[in-house]
Amino acid sequence: MHVFEDADAYVLLKRHVGERIDTAAIREAWDEVPRIGLSIEERTVAPSTVLKKLAALPRTNMLSRALREIGRIERTLFMIEWYSDPALRSRCRAGLNKGEAGNKLTRAVFFHERGEIRDVPSRARRSAPRHSTSWSVPSSCGTRSTCLASSII
Repeated sequence: MHVFEDADAYVLLKRHVGERIDTAAIREAWDEVPRIGLSIEERTVAPSTVLKKLAALPRTNMLSRALREIGRIERTLFMIEWYSDPALRSRCRAGLNKGEAGNKLTRAVFFHERGEIRDVPSRARRSAPRHSTSWSVPSSCGTRSTCLASSII
């Protein structure tokens, strides 16, 4: 979290508070910030182009610093909302679990050059002998298994 005052003003959150927000940087580049936002909103320029141009600028550039500070404010507001809204935490957790389930399925159905299906967690694979941690599958089964996995997904 980032705050406008010193971290000492928030005794209970002191260990969670990062750097102080540089309001002077935001004030100095404030005229440029809405212009960039409007250009992106009106599709005059692509966001990726703006990011490339900002990345090419030195870190001391006032516009880069202002946008970094505004990003810190946005992250802090999101963290406050996250802590105070159980429904938001639940939605985010569900999205993360869905992504992790997809990754787990990909790892389980992963075919390597030797036609092995990996279904054992990496910790168990390291400690167990190789022949007990994978199934040997003929390479002709690869297409059928891939088709089955895609129908499951």
